[in-house]
Amino acid sequence: MSATNRKQSAKAHDKYPTDIKLVQAAFDMMVEYYPQFMLSVGSFLEAGAGRGPFCEVAKTYCRGLRGHPVGVELHPQSERFAYRLVQADYLRWKANMSFDFQATNPPFTWAEDFIRKGLEMLSPEGMMLYLMRIGVAASVGRTELWEEVVKLKELWMIRRRPNFNTTRSGSSDATEYAYFLMEHRTRENAQVPTLFRWLEW
Repeated sequence: MSATNRKQSAKAHDKYPTDIKLVQAAFDMMVEYYPQFMLSVGSFLEAGAGRGPFCEVAKTYCRGLRGHPVGVELHPQSERFAYRLVQADYLRWKANMSFDFQATNPPFTWAEDFIRKGLEMLSPEGMMLYLMRIGVAASVGRTELWEEVVKLKELWMIRRRPNFNTTRSGSSDATEYAYFLMEHRTRENAQVPTLFRWLEW
Protein backbone atom coordinates (compact mmCIF):
# COMPACT_ATOMS: atom_id res chain seq x y z
CA MET A 1 0.00 0.00 0.00
CA SER A 2 1.23 3.44 -0.87
CA ALA A 3 2.81 5.81 1.60
CA THR A 4 2.53 8.79 -0.72
CA ASN A 5 -0.43 10.37 1.07
CA ARG A 6 0.60 10.16 4.71
CA LYS A 7 -1.80 12.93 5.83
CA GLN A 8 -4.82 11.25 4.29
CA SER A 9 -6.46 8.24 5.87
CA ALA A 10 -6.93 5.35 3.46
CA LYS A 11 -10.43 4.18 2.66
CA ALA A 12 -11.35 0.53 2.40
CA HIS A 13 -11.92 0.81 -1.36
CA ASP A 14 -8.79 2.84 -2.17
CA LYS A 15 -6.66 1.17 -4.84
CA TYR A 16 -2.88 0.94 -4.80
CA PRO A 17 -2.14 -1.12 -7.92
CA THR A 18 1.06 -3.15 -7.90
CA ASP A 19 3.22 -3.01 -11.03
CA ILE A 20 3.05 -6.45 -12.61
CA LYS A 21 6.78 -6.26 -13.41
CA LEU A 22 7.49 -6.06 -9.69
CA VAL A 23 5.35 -9.14 -9.17
CA GLN A 24 7.12 -11.01 -11.98
CA ALA A 25 10.51 -10.16 -10.47
CA ALA A 26 9.44 -11.73 -7.17
CA PHE A 27 8.11 -14.85 -8.87
CA ASP A 28 11.36 -15.12 -10.84
CA MET A 29 13.16 -15.28 -7.50
CA MET A 30 10.75 -17.93 -6.22
CA VAL A 31 11.48 -20.06 -9.30
CA GLU A 32 15.23 -19.51 -8.89
CA TYR A 33 15.45 -20.33 -5.19
CA TYR A 34 12.42 -22.61 -4.71
CA PRO A 35 11.89 -24.40 -8.03
CA GLN A 36 10.41 -27.58 -6.55
CA PHE A 37 7.99 -25.63 -4.41
CA MET A 38 6.78 -23.62 -7.40
CA LEU A 39 6.22 -26.82 -9.36
CA SER A 40 4.24 -28.29 -6.47
CA VAL A 41 1.88 -25.33 -5.93
CA GLY A 42 -1.64 -26.63 -6.48
CA SER A 43 -3.64 -23.73 -5.05
CA PHE A 44 -2.98 -20.00 -5.01
CA LEU A 45 -4.60 -17.07 -3.18
CA GLU A 46 -4.30 -13.30 -3.56
CA ALA A 47 -6.01 -11.42 -0.73
CA GLY A 48 -7.25 -7.92 -1.54
CA ALA A 49 -6.68 -8.75 -5.19
CA GLY A 50 -7.86 -5.57 -6.91
CA ARG A 51 -6.84 -6.13 -10.52
CA GLY A 52 -5.21 -9.39 -9.53
CA PRO A 53 -1.56 -8.95 -10.60
CA PHE A 54 -0.36 -11.79 -8.34
CA CYS A 55 -3.11 -14.08 -9.66
CA GLU A 56 -2.20 -13.14 -13.21
CA VAL A 57 1.48 -13.99 -12.70
CA ALA A 58 0.68 -17.16 -10.74
CA LYS A 59 -1.12 -18.58 -13.78
CA THR A 60 2.19 -18.59 -15.65
CA TYR A 61 4.64 -19.44 -12.87
CA CYS A 62 2.66 -22.06 -10.91
CA ARG A 63 2.19 -24.72 -13.56
CA GLY A 64 0.78 -27.32 -11.20
CA LEU A 65 -2.28 -25.26 -10.27
CA ARG A 66 -5.49 -27.21 -9.82
CA GLY A 67 -8.03 -24.74 -11.13
CA HIS A 68 -7.73 -20.94 -11.30
CA PRO A 69 -5.92 -18.71 -8.83
CA VAL A 70 -8.33 -17.31 -6.24
CA GLY A 71 -8.61 -13.58 -5.63
CA VAL A 72 -10.54 -12.12 -2.69
CA GLU A 73 -11.70 -8.55 -3.31
CA LEU A 74 -14.48 -6.60 -1.60
CA HIS A 75 -14.59 -3.88 -4.27
CA PRO A 76 -13.69 -5.58 -7.59
CA GLN A 77 -12.77 -3.47 -10.59
CA SER A 78 -14.40 -4.03 -13.94
CA GLU A 79 -11.03 -4.02 -15.69
CA ARG A 80 -9.39 -6.64 -13.49
CA PHE A 81 -7.28 -9.53 -14.67
CA ALA A 82 -8.90 -12.94 -14.95
CA TYR A 83 -9.08 -14.89 -11.70
CA ARG A 84 -11.71 -16.75 -9.72
CA LEU A 85 -13.22 -13.91 -7.72
CA VAL A 86 -14.51 -14.21 -4.20
CA GLN A 87 -16.25 -10.91 -3.49
CA ALA A 88 -15.81 -10.60 0.25
CA ASP A 89 -14.04 -8.79 3.05
CA TYR A 90 -10.87 -10.88 3.29
CA LEU A 91 -10.50 -10.56 7.06
CA ARG A 92 -14.03 -11.92 7.56
CA TRP A 93 -13.93 -14.47 4.75
CA LYS A 94 -14.10 -18.16 5.66
CA ALA A 95 -12.36 -20.35 3.10
CA ASN A 96 -13.34 -23.99 2.71
CA MET A 97 -9.81 -25.00 1.73
CA SER A 98 -6.15 -24.28 2.39
CA PHE A 99 -3.74 -22.69 -0.07
CA ASP A 100 -0.19 -23.77 -0.95
CA PHE A 101 0.97 -20.31 -1.99
CA GLN A 102 -0.36 -16.88 -1.08
CA ALA A 103 0.97 -13.58 -2.42
CA THR A 104 -0.35 -10.06 -2.10
CA ASN A 105 0.30 -6.39 -1.36
CA PRO A 106 -1.78 -5.90 1.81
CA PRO A 107 -3.00 -2.55 3.16
CA PHE A 108 -0.32 -1.28 5.56
CA THR A 109 -2.80 -0.71 8.38
CA TRP A 110 -3.98 -4.31 8.20
CA ALA A 111 -0.68 -6.01 7.36
CA GLU A 112 -0.50 -8.00 10.60
CA ASP A 113 -4.16 -8.98 10.33
CA PHE A 114 -3.61 -10.21 6.76
CA ILE A 115 -0.60 -12.28 7.87
CA ARG A 116 -2.48 -13.90 10.74
CA LYS A 117 -5.49 -14.58 8.52
CA GLY A 118 -3.25 -16.00 5.80
CA LEU A 119 -1.67 -18.44 8.23
CA GLU A 120 -5.10 -19.84 9.06
CA MET A 121 -5.55 -20.82 5.40
CA LEU A 122 -1.96 -21.81 4.60
CA SER A 123 -1.26 -25.48 3.89
CA PRO A 124 1.32 -27.11 6.21
CA GLU A 125 4.18 -26.81 3.70
CA GLY A 126 2.90 -23.62 2.10
CA MET A 127 4.48 -20.17 1.82
CA MET A 128 3.23 -16.58 1.79
CA LEU A 129 4.91 -13.78 -0.17
CA TYR A 130 3.78 -10.31 0.93
CA LEU A 131 4.92 -7.00 -0.51
CA MET A 132 5.09 -4.66 2.50
CA ARG A 133 6.84 -1.67 3.98
CA ILE A 134 10.09 -2.45 5.79
CA GLY A 135 8.49 -0.90 8.87
CA VAL A 136 6.27 -3.95 9.25
CA ALA A 137 9.37 -5.88 10.31
CA ALA A 138 10.80 -3.12 12.48
CA SER A 139 7.77 -2.35 14.64
CA VAL A 140 8.15 -3.14 18.35
CA GLY A 141 4.42 -3.81 18.47
CA ARG A 142 4.82 -6.76 16.10
CA THR A 143 7.54 -8.52 18.10
CA GLU A 144 5.17 -11.32 19.06
CA LEU A 145 4.16 -11.82 15.43
CA TRP A 146 7.72 -12.42 14.27
CA GLU A 147 8.98 -14.29 17.35
CA GLU A 148 6.02 -16.52 18.10
CA VAL A 149 3.40 -16.60 15.35
CA VAL A 150 4.91 -16.73 11.85
CA LYS A 151 8.34 -17.66 10.51
CA LEU A 152 9.93 -14.93 8.39
CA LYS A 153 11.90 -17.17 6.06
CA GLU A 154 13.40 -14.49 3.80
CA LEU A 155 13.31 -10.71 3.35
CA TRP A 156 13.87 -9.36 -0.17
CA MET A 157 14.76 -5.68 -0.10
CA ILE A 158 13.53 -3.89 -3.23
CA ARG A 159 16.34 -1.65 -4.51
CA ARG A 160 14.20 0.61 -6.70
CA ARG A 161 11.16 2.01 -4.95
CA PRO A 162 7.83 1.16 -6.58
CA ASN A 163 5.19 3.75 -7.45
CA PHE A 164 1.71 2.99 -6.16
CA ASN A 165 0.26 6.34 -7.20
CA THR A 166 -1.33 5.95 -10.64
CA THR A 167 -1.77 9.72 -11.02
CA ARG A 168 1.97 10.43 -10.79
CA SER A 169 3.76 8.41 -13.44
CA GLY A 170 7.52 8.25 -13.19
CA SER A 171 7.58 9.06 -9.48
CA SER A 172 8.30 6.62 -6.67
CA ASP A 173 6.80 5.96 -3.28
CA ALA A 174 7.99 7.77 -0.15
CA THR A 175 9.15 4.70 1.75
CA GLU A 176 11.13 1.47 1.39
CA TYR A 177 9.52 -1.85 0.53
CA ALA A 178 10.45 -5.51 0.65
CA TYR A 179 8.93 -8.87 -0.08
CA PHE A 180 8.40 -10.91 3.08
CA LEU A 181 8.56 -14.67 2.45
CA MET A 182 6.81 -16.44 5.33
CA GLU A 183 5.77 -19.91 6.42
CA HIS A 184 4.32 -21.68 9.43
CA ARG A 185 6.57 -21.42 12.48
CA THR A 186 7.84 -24.79 13.70
CA ARG A 187 10.27 -25.88 16.38
CA GLU A 188 12.82 -26.64 13.67
CA ASN A 189 12.66 -23.50 11.52
CA ALA A 190 12.37 -21.17 14.51
CA GLN A 191 16.12 -21.59 15.01
CA VAL A 192 17.01 -20.79 11.38
CA PRO A 193 18.05 -17.16 10.78
CA THR A 194 16.03 -15.09 8.32
CA LEU A 195 17.79 -14.84 4.95
CA PHE A 196 18.23 -11.38 3.41
CA ARG A 197 18.34 -10.82 -0.36
CA TRP A 198 18.12 -7.90 -2.78
CA LEU A 199 15.43 -7.83 -5.46
CA GLU A 200 16.12 -6.05 -8.77
CA TRP A 201 13.33 -5.09 -11.14
